[in-house]
Amino acid sequence: MESSLKAQIQKYLVESDRISNDLNDKLLQDGWMDEVRRMAMTEINSNKSASYADVLAKIEPEALSMLL
Repeated sequence: MESSLKAQIQKYLVESDRISNDLNDKLLQDGWMDEVRRMAMTEINSNKSASYADVLAKIEPEALSMLL
């Protein structure tokens, strides 16, 4: 029974990894990652003291809306 559970977990992990890689490839091909990177750099350059949380709060809504 334990080997069956192990096999199920391994199958799930492989499938999750494949989905993650496919999504990553699609976002890269569509230019989404480059655009989000550009948005982040623009925000950082306009506010040198911005924290990670500040930059994320500023660009996250637009980045997410680009996915829809």
